Amino acid sequence: MKKTITAIVLSTLTAGSIGLAGSPSTNCIDKKEADVAWKSVDKFKEDLLAKEPGMTIKKVKKLAKYGCYEVYGKDKDGKGFECFYNPETGEKKSCDEE
Repeated sequence: MKKTITAIVLSTLTAGSIGLAGSPSTNCIDKKEADVAWKSVDKFKEDLLAKEPGMTIKKVKKLAKYGCYEVYGKDKDGKGFECFYNPETGEKKSCDEE
């Protein structure tokens, strides 16, 4: 019985952590601001490229649920990344290398 419970707990924890892949660990902005504080995607890209010379951006997705822009691209050294940014300030909230 203990082994069955342990197996269920471990599988639940593993499944939960897999479900979090591809989403930020926290909201980037307060939920109340989510619809009013967003920069346009074009302005956001322009500002981000100015802050990070040599970066290339493949894709930007608006994640309204989390209040973030999700950005896929390559850094100046050509390493791929997936990062989450505050859409108002451009502050990087979390980042994973691909």
